[in-house]
Amino acid sequence: MTLVLGKKGTVPFVCAVILPLILDHIVTLVGQPEAYWKNFSYANEGSPAYVLLAYHPVAFLLWGILYGAVISVLLIRLPKKFTLALGILVYTGHSWGSASWIPGILAKIGLAASYYWYITIVYFAILSVILAFGIASMREIRKSEAALRIS
Repeated sequence: MTLVLGKKGTVPFVCAVILPLILDHIVTLVGQPEAYWKNFSYANEGSPAYVLLAYHPVAFLLWGILYGAVISVLLIRLPKKFTLALGILVYTGHSWGSASWIPGILAKIGLAASYYWYITIVYFAILSVILAFGIASMREIRKSEAALRIS
């Protein structure tokens, strides 16, 4: 038995999908207002995870770890047609979610607003290239599986 998770070899794809999820959780914490760090009820989050963020940042991080682990297992274990659909759903949602923090974080560090759009586009471009490599790796594995069946 080879050391490939879930027989699908989807590790590069899973990593590409999980990256925006991780970044979304990190920038959510970084983007919190100053008042949040004194009183967690000042949490700023649009998702249902707001409840955890308003309780304590560690609860929010633990949720992110659990959520990322569950998504990773699903991506590895689901049939291939569902793996791609779920992966693109999670990737899109968290890419958008993490990008929504860019203007606020850049404002905190004093970068001019005229750069926000460009930095966001570069961010999406980098994530897209990473996802493309993940999808390509799934296709390569499918081709090699097909070649093994023919042999």
